[in-house]
Amino acid sequence: MSDVPLGPGPAVLDAILVPGSLRDRTRAMGRVALYDGLGNPIDLAAGSQGPAGEPGPEGPEGPQGPKGDTGTAGAQGTAGAAGPKGDSGVQGPQGLLGPKGDKGDKGDPGPQGSVGATGATGTAGAAGAQGPAGIAGPKGDPGPEGPEGPEGPEGPIGEVGPPGVAPVIPLVTSLPSSPIDGQEIYFLADSVKGIIWHFRYRLASPSGYKWEFVGGSKLMANNPNFETSANTNFVELATPTTFTLALAGDYNMGHGAGWADVVGTGYASAAIAFNGITDDRSLIQMYTNANADGASPAHMYRKEDVIAGQVVRQLYKVNAGTGRWDNRWLEATPIRVG
Repeated sequence: MSDVPLGPGPAVLDAILVPGSLRDRTRAMGRVALYDGLGNPIDLAAGSQGPAGEPGPEGPEGPQGPKGDTGTAGAQGTAGAAGPKGDSGVQGPQGLLGPKGDKGDKGDPGPQGSVGATGATGTAGAAGAQGPAGIAGPKGDPGPEGPEGPEGPEGPIGEVGPPGVAPVIPLVTSLPSSPIDGQEIYFLADSVKGIIWHFRYRLASPSGYKWEFVGGSKLMANNPNFETSANTNFVELATPTTFTLALAGDYNMGHGAGWADVVGTGYASAAIAFNGITDDRSLIQMYTNANADGASPAHMYRKEDVIAGQVVRQLYKVNAGTGRWDNRWLEATPIRVG
């Protein structure tokens, strides 16, 4: 038994829950199947609402029924005890769409999709304005040398510069052991008489003597003394006319003397000897007699392949009588040495 208020007053009716066919019939009428103590159904729609029972689960919104007639307000009965919870009614049709709810929170981003296929290349846009020049990079390696260009026209002759310092040519007493082409030297041929020979080395010379003479004095021996000899073989006179050639090579040789008379009639001769061996090409011979006037013959010739260090002397002889000579001289000028 439960107390159900009816109408506006506090009247309380005894109600019971009727099972069976009568309950089912009242359900079909859309009403709550409650009955009073006499077995009469209680129309809850027409009476006052009793106190709220415990809330059941929210059902779907049903359609709004028609408004019932207002009943006479009965006296409010004593509230009965709450009856047991009835069975759930048949679910009504779906109600109207309710108002739109608030927007939910944004969900987490999904994983990135795979890269799509590359689209076709678009038309090139117009060239943009040139940006500022970048910092110069390091200098690259030099490229290969290009072909030689044509010779340009000759420029004007520049002003003559001041004279340069003349190269110092060394003074030596022996030939350099490792000469180079064009090298020059001064050779001291006779330190007492101050005879110096100027040589230049020419590598292309066909001769084995490649130091060629370019200047200097003759090497000479002079003897003004009047001396005689009756020897029929070549000999030196009392005061010799001689010198030594220090360098091997080719020379221009020369000698001469003053011939006086011969005591008797015959030939008086003079020649040059190298290391004691007379060179026949140097022979000077003069026929004279006691009444002949004096003469001063001379002879010049080229002497090749002189050996270094040879002693050169002037020798004399007669074939008869006694010969007399004065103002004797002997000279040598180098052509090329080595």
